[in-house]
Amino acid sequence: MKPLLLILDDWEGLIQKAACWNQLKDLLEIKFLKGSIERTSDFEIGQAQFLMAVRERTTLDEQLFRRMPNLKLVLQTGGHAYHIDTAAAKQRNIAIASGRRVKAPLASVPELTFAFALGLMHKVYQAKRTMQNGEWNLSTGRTLSNRRLGILGLGRHGSKVAHIARTAFNMEVVAWNRRRNAYEKSDGFKRLPLDELLETSDVVSVHLQLSEESIGLINKDRLTKMKPGAILINTSRG
Repeated sequence: MKPLLLILDDWEGLIQKAACWNQLKDLLEIKFLKGSIERTSDFEIGQAQFLMAVRERTTLDEQLFRRMPNLKLVLQTGGHAYHIDTAAAKQRNIAIASGRRVKAPLASVPELTFAFALGLMHKVYQAKRTMQNGEWNLSTGRTLSNRRLGILGLGRHGSKVAHIARTAFNMEVVAWNRRRNAYEKSDGFKRLPLDELLETSDVVSVHLQLSEESIGLINKDRLTKMKPGAILINTSRG
């Protein structure tokens, strides 16, 4: 009987479609979960020796580990494991392997950022609703050109968004990050204190990693500092 690899949270069915699984089919039995593991029976998951988690979609804790007595290895997409009880895993001799070596930015993150920005600035969503109601939209939108984009987190995704904003949309780009040394290779983007960035930016795009410092960072007080009509976009994971 081949070892069982359980893939969590393939909600969209996209992971199962990847061609890479053909290379493993002779070595492993692979099962893809499209629903919540909480609703999956112990019988279905109890024999799994390997588990692949997709980002932070499911909490991996002592309660889950008890349901999977044969589990030996957790494979974690992405470089962070905020949702894994590492102490419980260590106690049960379950190894955790993460994708920390992934450095390339995803094309989907900056594309989604500008899809949101363009849709909101040009009031595409309002116009769609108006036309669905059989009316003609009389409101006009705004352009991104010559406006200020404030980026929170100038890492591998934020820096790509910054580059596109400046070169494709002629935007002024300013940035903030928790670590000042993150700007050593910032390609000339101006660094501002967080409150000043929020007060002066027309569009604010969040690209921060989930951490104790980032939870609740954009709170009620900081939202009130933003310009009337400004746009806040959050494509961060976790």
